[in-house]
Amino acid sequence: MTMYAAYGSNLDPAQMKERAPHAPVIGTGWIHGWRLTFGGEDVGWEGALATIVESPGSHVYVMLYDIDRRDLRQLDVWEGADAGLYTRIRVRVSTLDGDALAWA
Repeated sequence: MTMYAAYGSNLDPAQMKERAPHAPVIGTGWIHGWRLTFGGEDVGWEGALATIVESPGSHVYVMLYDIDRRDLRQLDVWEGADAGLYTRIRVRVSTLDGDALAWA
């Protein structure tokens, strides 16, 4: 199983269904030592992009998805990873069942 930790607007199940249609929700958790922030106002559309940055003592709530390679690649395109807007990273997620590694 490959896990994806969704945050920001990807917490919306309808949005994730469109972006990664074969990825079921498998739980929730927290990424400790990171915080949610916004940037990228200069990219060319109104508003900012949600992202996470390291921040000791902070945490980000996430929804976990079981995602296959095809949906992960498709999600990268949606998020602009191919244009350099995002870089996918591995993070440790704390869940009620223990810690797990996930892509974010």
